[in-house]
Amino acid sequence: MKINNRVIDSLTERPLIPPTPRISERATTPFGDGDYTYQHRYDTRSFEFTTYDEIRFAYEPVTVEIDGFNYYGEVSDISYESVNVGLKKTKVKLTLQPFKYYSKENVPLAFGSTSTTTGTQKGVITGFGNIDSEPVIVVQGNKASPFSIAFGDRILKLASLDTQLTIDCRTHKLNVYDKNGHVRNDLLQSDFITLSPGLVGVAFPFGLKVTITCNWRSL
Repeated sequence: MKINNRVIDSLTERPLIPPTPRISERATTPFGDGDYTYQHRYDTRSFEFTTYDEIRFAYEPVTVEIDGFNYYGEVSDISYESVNVGLKKTKVKLTLQPFKYYSKENVPLAFGSTSTTTGTQKGVITGFGNIDSEPVIVVQGNKASPFSIAFGDRILKLASLDTQLTIDCRTHKLNVYDKNGHVRNDLLQSDFITLSPGLVGVAFPFGLKVTITCNWRSL
């Protein structure tokens, strides 16, 4: 097990239990003039372990790597118990997001080239997991008029492009950033998208480069 890239030798662990789904919820988002429906809402995971390792994590975001998956969350409680002189047992409780993310498969995937001058550029993504992912998409190039990028049956529509846009489709993020890092949600003319596991075709106009970090995940 690793926490924030540090190997931890745990003595005991309480198994991670798959989260319980809740009903769909609606929440106001920082884009557009409406609401966004979260199709899947799940309770958080709780994970506890004990170790002799000295742990000084503050109450801060943590990444836990277990069996090839990454879990994201925070330390919710730490307690210490003296065992012998100079030896303490540490008990740690983590509150984690409900999903487990593939660690090796979630590398950025690049498609297309800004130097193309005609036609439609295409590619295929192989998706992992058992639930839709929430990607981060970087689009590079220049377009003075509206254009679309298709990810299977999900269509991302943008008003224009000046050098680069980053579209963050992650829950509680949901922003579009320009080349300077400024929020430009006004350039998004569609909903933010999710990607389904399996084969996903990608298609977009010439003159663009599209880089996707898919964030594949499972319950």
